Amino acid sequence: MVIDPKSLLAQVQANHRALESCPDHDFQREDRHPMPARYRCTRCGGEASLQFVSGYQQGRAHSAALPAKEGVSVTAAESDPTTSAPARQSRAEICRHGIDRNRCTACEPLARLQHR
Repeated sequence: MVIDPKSLLAQVQANHRALESCPDHDFQREDRHPMPARYRCTRCGGEASLQFVSGYQQGRAHSAALPAKEGVSVTAAESDPTTSAPARQSRAEICRHGIDRNRCTACEPLARLQHR
């Protein structure tokens, strides 16, 4: 089996664009991949791993459980949180995900890179 790198890259980029453009995923498990499990969003058609889907669902659960704070809004990230700078909030200790910056697992890799 010969894998065409350009074709593979195009597929990965198309999947990434689909996942990034979807404001609210609805993942369903696909039977064609018994192991490892793969999921497809019924809204955007993007395909994701079990790890991605678990993290996505955990993030949604955490953001739904956050109490509403004045001046802080929880919004979907426009891009990968490990590669972009956090947005400024009215309170310095709250990250762009609406979580204490010291506890946010999405901001943690970025913070380590910035403090080197």
